[in-house]
Amino acid sequence: MLGDISMQNWTWGNDYRPGTSADNLILNRDQIRQTGQLESGQWMGGLRVESLRKAEEAAQGFFYWLVEGTTDSRLGNGVKQPYRNHRYLTGMKSPMATEHGLSKYPYIREARRIIGRPARGYAEGFAIQEIDISQNNFTNEYYRQALGDRMYRNLAIALGNTDAIARIQNL
Repeated sequence: MLGDISMQNWTWGNDYRPGTSADNLILNRDQIRQTGQLESGQWMGGLRVESLRKAEEAAQGFFYWLVEGTTDSRLGNGVKQPYRNHRYLTGMKSPMATEHGLSKYPYIREARRIIGRPARGYAEGFAIQEIDISQNNFTNEYYRQALGDRMYRNLAIALGNTDAIARIQNL
């Protein structure tokens, strides 16, 4: 409807998908230490600021495509219609109240990578990994073959007592 305001979040559109330890957005524990973010006054949210800048550029590029674009990576050229009535709102009086018009902080879908605070039993802080929440049966023979001996051994160590729980449930 004319005059409506919306915030855009579109998977594969404005999602930023860095893929290596050289460009990850959320730093791991060692990277936080190496960048000095644990020092007093140096905390930057555990984020790689350069990747945050690139994510902002990707979000702005997505909006430009949404308004002006006529190509679609899946459907080809000339299929997508431009939406030229959309306006990119920026400034401190905009709904997001930021000069660049984007959210003040990125929406981070991958919360399982966040490092928890140190607590009893977790001197380094607890970090949730995929194996902690996955419904996959990592003891399945598929993983043993696909991962190779060394990687599967590391996975088995990380899984800990998963086999014991399964055995108790099968009694």
